[in-house]
Amino acid sequence: MPVSPYGDLPPAYQPAYFDLWVPPLLGLAETILKLAAIVISTLLIAGLSQPKQRLGLGLYLCGVAIYLASYFAQILSPDGPWSQSLIGFTAPAFTPAMWIAGIGLMVSHGITLPTRWLQIGFWVCATGFIIMHNINASMVYLAFSGGN
Repeated sequence: MPVSPYGDLPPAYQPAYFDLWVPPLLGLAETILKLAAIVISTLLIAGLSQPKQRLGLGLYLCGVAIYLASYFAQILSPDGPWSQSLIGFTAPAFTPAMWIAGIGLMVSHGITLPTRWLQIGFWVCATGFIIMHNINASMVYLAFSGGN
């Protein structure tokens, strides 16, 4: 059993290597947006009474499965064509969009501010996070692959 949750991932996914290729301001923007989305999501209450919310649960569950599969593909075959391709390498960066969308769709109401403002804040921060995360992953891929 690896000591680090990153232990079985290829070198390019290791935080020490990954962080070398991400400009500090982009990394900071990604972290702030991620934390803001997490904090806002804790102020929202999910439900399953509406069709939109049930769709959200399905999206969330499928998204988590696809996200995990994208990492397992890297672990099981780091030198394979999928893992060496831009889409395969960045899959762990763009697949969270699916389960994050699922969370957004499951919201029924907020516990503090008006729900609409919390939902807008969640979607803006989550979308910004996904964009930053993908820019950063693409930059690492280009550095790791030599720009090929």
